[in-house]
Amino acid sequence: MYMSGQWAGGDVQIMLGLSFLFTSANINSNMSFVSLFINIMIAGGIYGLFGTLIMGVVKYKKLKKYLKFYDIPIVVFGAIAIISSFLLLPFPLNLFIPAILFLLIAMRYMYLISTTVAFVKTPSSKLEEGDWIAEEIRDHEGRIVVKPKATGLSKRDIEKIKSNSIGEVLVKIGLPFIPGIFLGVLITILLGNPLLSIFLSSLP
Repeated sequence: MYMSGQWAGGDVQIMLGLSFLFTSANINSNMSFVSLFINIMIAGGIYGLFGTLIMGVVKYKKLKKYLKFYDIPIVVFGAIAIISSFLLLPFPLNLFIPAILFLLIAMRYMYLISTTVAFVKTPSSKLEEGDWIAEEIRDHEGRIVVKPKATGLSKRDIEKIKSNSIGEVLVKIGLPFIPGIFLGVLITILLGNPLLSIFLSSLP
């Protein structure tokens, strides 16, 4: 997760600490690390999805110029399909099918948001370790100083940027994953493994 750029260094440290607390080998247990990881992925995914969509709503004035003529109809017909499948399909399909449809529709807008409005120009003096740059940083002679990488900027990268007197850098805005981890911990402690419970309850 860290090497793919999904988690920052602080997230990895938190997960390391949690691995010493959630040690049960029983995946039905409220102290199972497997259940914790599954819940964190689900809670973090939902948090990231809605966080990104909210970012798009907040920056809609900038985002709307990138919308295509088919984007609004996709939302309208998608909403009808989601509501219909929720009301007409039997359990647990009435939970999974609407969720899949919602994700398919949301992927279009998440892609638009992440490639258009999720960037901000940041002074080099305010750069922090782990910041994700949106493009190659070049000096005044056009030579590459730093290339984008999944793990973000290192201290050495920031020093290179500052030493080359580069004033501003285009940085990708990322949602902190700590709320997703916190939600996953709460779900695990209170409910155990809800996904497994739903699956087992659907078996004949």
